[in-house]
Amino acid sequence: MWAGRLVFAMSAAASASGCVLPAKMRGVSPLGVDASSQVARDVAYANKHPGPYPKFSQIPRLPTDVPSPTTYRERVLAVKQDQAVLEAQAKALPPPDAGADSLATDLRSRLPDQSEAPPEGSAEQTDAYARALRERATPPPAPR
Repeated sequence: MWAGRLVFAMSAAASASGCVLPAKMRGVSPLGVDASSQVARDVAYANKHPGPYPKFSQIPRLPTDVPSPTTYRERVLAVKQDQAVLEAQAKALPPPDAGADSLATDLRSRLPDQSEAPPEGSAEQTDAYARALRERATPPPAPR
């Protein structure tokens, strides 16, 4: 018996608390349009002239090319299968930093001999080296 009274009292309190919020909101109104705004005239016009309301005849028909739930299920399963294959391939790859030193050594061994590199020093030495290279260079064949 007391449980019924408790439920009744709780429901009455919940109902009464719902009436408090609308009472507080009675004085609330939307903010006005800032007259100094560049679009104030357009906003005021749109507020006074809302435009035509759509008719039920203007509602588009239901689409007919929507895939069935079975098709969606098949597509989702295919994506999940592709994801599993991709994750398995990614796990088979070596870690990104594994063998970085051996890769650097291999790439350095493929570089051409650096004995003909320009000498370090003054600008005169660099110019002399460039002049010597130009003298050794052979021009490309003339176009026909």
